[in-house]
Amino acid sequence: MNVSRLSTYLASQNITRFQRLRNTLIMMCILMGAYLLINYSQPSEVDLLLPLDTAIPYWPWSVSIYFTLYVMYLAAALTLDAHRYSVMLLSILGMTLFSFICFLLFTSDYARPHPDQWSHSLWKPVIDLMVFIDPPGNTCPSLHVSTSLYVGWKLKEGPKGKFWLVWGLLVSLSTLTLKQHFVLDWVCGAFLVIATLVIERLLNRGAEVDQISGNLDRGAGT
Repeated sequence: MNVSRLSTYLASQNITRFQRLRNTLIMMCILMGAYLLINYSQPSEVDLLLPLDTAIPYWPWSVSIYFTLYVMYLAAALTLDAHRYSVMLLSILGMTLFSFICFLLFTSDYARPHPDQWSHSLWKPVIDLMVFIDPPGNTCPSLHVSTSLYVGWKLKEGPKGKFWLVWGLLVSLSTLTLKQHFVLDWVCGAFLVIATLVIERLLNRGAEVDQISGNLDRGAGT
């Protein structure tokens, strides 16, 4: 069963919105667990710091945007049609697995700012928890960038589509102002989204060709 047929099969299951939310949350938890396992176990070997990274300011308040990625996941589960929702899950899974391979092959981390830089921020408890749970590794390509841009793109054709498209971009940029990711991480994450969308289009065209060929074969047999 190829990817296009698998997404069509998943779309045909007619699952409820509650089941969508459940499936999305389960996938998020499993992938996050694998992400943290890799992050805790891999030493840093590659330095991706550029002069542009040091020029970008540190804005602790941008953590309030950073974590809305998970709201975007839930919005997609509730608003996308069955086919697009299935394609989204498969594509996110594919992007994540590819990123995991990159994390294992090219380990890097972004040294966090000194805690004094967010000690007086309203968002200090959130940043403290983020720093405690998520070590500074697993940087390139940024999964936060790739998934926020991808989900924003998928939501653009639904209700308030332009809002989600812009919000996805803001979420991706918050990875830079929080010093969670290098500029190269952002660029590679964006390229991963482009590659994923191109692959989706090619698979859709292939499925359309197969369907037309099948219809012609059936017509010739009658």
